[in-house]
Amino acid sequence: DWKGIGEPDVAGYMVYYGTRKGVYFGKEGRDGSSPIIVTGGTSITIHNLTNGRLYYFAVAAFDSAGSQYPGALSGEISARPLPGLNRDN
Repeated sequence: DWKGIGEPDVAGYMVYYGTRKGVYFGKEGRDGSSPIIVTGGTSITIHNLTNGRLYYFAVAAFDSAGSQYPGALSGEISARPLPGLNRDN
């Protein structure tokens, strides 16, 4: 989850991920390669990432002009999927 930016013309967000700090070329997520376009909310679960591997994430908003014109990237966070944890349960 992330905090939305609250602008009236926000059409969605682009979620960037990868395995190196500041490099977002993730491809292993079942939900798509980086960036993943999210509309209608401020959360996503990226399935099929490798347990125990460290991933880095950042988000950028885009407006009604389209995802080819995203705004600035958010601050970066990192997370490591662990076996046996499932957010959907």
